[in-house]
Amino acid sequence: MTMKLHDFAFSPNSRKVRAVAYELGIPLEYVHVDLVRNASRAPAFLQLNPNGRVPVLVDGDLVLWESTAILRYLSAKRGGACQGPASLQHRNPPSRRSSRLRGSASATLSHDQYSAVPKV
Repeated sequence: MTMKLHDFAFSPNSRKVRAVAYELGIPLEYVHVDLVRNASRAPAFLQLNPNGRVPVLVDGDLVLWESTAILRYLSAKRGGACQGPASLQHRNPPSRRSSRLRGSASATLSHDQYSAVPKV
């Protein structure tokens, strides 16, 4: 099954995900999210990413919405230095770990949720 990338072609974060996927040889199905017409605020999109931002990667039941987390996941899918995809799916979502690494917390996460995130 092909992974779906919900993105806007002019978004820098979407472009870097596209570039890395291309370089790794990972096929993606692109789903255009028209930011000009506020498509990222549609209820269907907000179910994927409550923050209403692109890019969003959907791989089966796994949904990732931060570009750094997506890049780490794609690298792991190709056997990169990151943790393997099986371990990524069974732990806390990678988007939370990458937010913690950058020092910025998502408004949707409480301090208690962060304390349960394993150190990387």
